[in-house]
Amino acid sequence: MKPIILTDYPERDVEDRWLAMLADADMATHYASPEYFNDRFVGAGRRFAVLAEDEGKIVAALTGVVDGGHVLSGFAVRPQSAFLSGTEFGTAFQCLVSGVLSLGSNPELIDIHLWRPVERNVNSFEARQATGADRIVMLDLSKGADELFKGFAERRRSQIRKVVKQGLVTVKDLETEQEVEQLYAIHCDWTAKKGIAADNEEDFRTLIGAKFRKTLIAVHDGRVVAGTYFRYFPGGVVEYAANNSLQECQRFHPNELLAWRAIEWACERRFRWLSMGASHPFLARFGGEIWSTWRYRKDNTFLRLHANRERLSRVALQTYNAIPETLKRKIRSARAA
Repeated sequence: MKPIILTDYPERDVEDRWLAMLADADMATHYASPEYFNDRFVGAGRRFAVLAEDEGKIVAALTGVVDGGHVLSGFAVRPQSAFLSGTEFGTAFQCLVSGVLSLGSNPELIDIHLWRPVERNVNSFEARQATGADRIVMLDLSKGADELFKGFAERRRSQIRKVVKQGLVTVKDLETEQEVEQLYAIHCDWTAKKGIAADNEEDFRTLIGAKFRKTLIAVHDGRVVAGTYFRYFPGGVVEYAANNSLQECQRFHPNELLAWRAIEWACERRFRWLSMGASHPFLARFGGEIWSTWRYRKDNTFLRLHANRERLSRVALQTYNAIPETLKRKIRSARAA
């Protein structure tokens, strides 16, 4: 095998071979496809892709960014790699790593996130399995919508049945200019309450109209009250990307109905998996499996500063979690004072 290094959208021949691999890959995602180079929401840094080529066939792909001294491919909740079904996983990953290592002049930190572990040592990379909030709720869509619904928490099933029966909220595709304007206003309101910057309107409109993206909206009394955004690759993985909703309309459970309709849509179109993008309680009530992805890190700093800083943070968090709740409250009060 040999690596192919890309820093821009590939030429037609490479694109066709890349897409052919994804059509038979185990975890084909939007950000592991050529469209990664066209997506405006990737984040800061210089984009790259490494493809593993074996006798003219692409057998694996990995995308990421180079941001200063940090080479980053994906996150714990969003790996950006795909491997052809049946290919030798360890060999293909080693090929991808060789391409990553050739990207720049000795980066101080390389982080690569994978859906599953590699059963061999890889160029002095340290492996770490995701834990806690870094895990993901994954739904196996081959079970079908009805079977998946049976796996929802009882309270979640009751909420969805109630909102459907009442008919106060409907879910539909985003279609009209008025709906776009209402949804953008909700996005701005939601981000303001979260204390984060809203996307500018041009970027927002680009997102909802981009290839391999899906936006569903919840409508109550003729007005948009919530919207959920998804990334996907045809026949592969659908990823829950974000949600915006009006706080005053939560009693109608629009977000619960949005997720359920998305699951139905994904099953109808024969996607393989739906990643909920996290594992907090709201998402965990949709059943499925809790997955732990894997990070492969190479810390090139003197005395492995990044690894030691992370280790100390983990120890501090474990220590904090072990103390009684009464003492935690006193600590929080002292910090707020």
